[in-house]
Amino acid sequence: MNIKPNMLSNFARIFPFIVLSLIFVGALVTSHDAGLAVPDWPSTFGENMFLFPLSKWRGGIFFEHGHRIYASIIGFLTVFLFLWTLIKEERKWLKVLTSCALIAVIMQGILGGLTVKFQLPVQISSAHAVLAQTFLLIIVGIAFAHTDKKNIQFKNKKKHLYFFATLVILVYIQLIIGAIMRHSGSGLAITDFPSMGGAFLPKSFSPNFDEWILQINADRIYLGLSSVTSFQILIHCAHRILGIIIFLTTIFFFFLSEKQGKKFLLSCLILLTAQVALGIGVIILKRPAIFTSFHVLLGAILLSVFFWNFLRICYYKNNYSS
Repeated sequence: MNIKPNMLSNFARIFPFIVLSLIFVGALVTSHDAGLAVPDWPSTFGENMFLFPLSKWRGGIFFEHGHRIYASIIGFLTVFLFLWTLIKEERKWLKVLTSCALIAVIMQGILGGLTVKFQLPVQISSAHAVLAQTFLLIIVGIAFAHTDKKNIQFKNKKKHLYFFATLVILVYIQLIIGAIMRHSGSGLAITDFPSMGGAFLPKSFSPNFDEWILQINADRIYLGLSSVTSFQILIHCAHRILGIIIFLTTIFFFFLSEKQGKKFLLSCLILLTAQVALGIGVIILKRPAIFTSFHVLLGAILLSVFFWNFLRICYYKNNYSS
């Protein structure tokens, strides 16, 4: 199926990049600990959010209020996409998918408000972050529906379908763990690398578990940081370990792949290497805001790339002979 170029299709194809930019802006808020820089919602210091003077956008207010304004703009754009799709689009399933995008963006706005109302509870803040990634997947699916699908790279469709389905699931789980880690203040729960509290494997089930926790907190106190709980340490470990698993899985798929798949998976490995480097930088440099924000952004890009290619292979498998 070839998609004829039109304004709706062009807008739908651009929209994932706009959503990715919002995820980056949201990451800047968390990275600068600015989630409560504006303590009320939906107003901003008692004023209309959209009329809040630009001269007062200072410090953490710049990041938090800017995030609210940008998120509102994307909310309006989603409503616009929804209405435009209802009017112009004939495919019923695509209308349903766009309706899901609208519901997701409304829920996202509500969760964003609740994070402020309840002063950044881990559960709500993490759900807000995970829903952002879910919304991104929906928008990527809509963009894919508006894309010309003539050029498909992979010949062994079934094998590569499994590859990308696995990577999408692993990266999505990793982003959930990452969201919990960030919003529970666990990003620097363990301050050493490549070891973890002086050990190269977490001592979760070891008789020395309590001693391991004490060693990690002793390292933190030496650096002037407060103590962390066992939950924070374990969620941090889980994020590190799953990151290694994703990287090794991609290498494994690279060697199993055919020539067409190898070229693409090599580019994915380059992105993953950059992602690992950013994660290491976050720990070694003690969580600089720009590193942590780009780490979140690149995670979302990887999720989008894997999901896009999963959809491409699904389409090819269902529409062309094997």
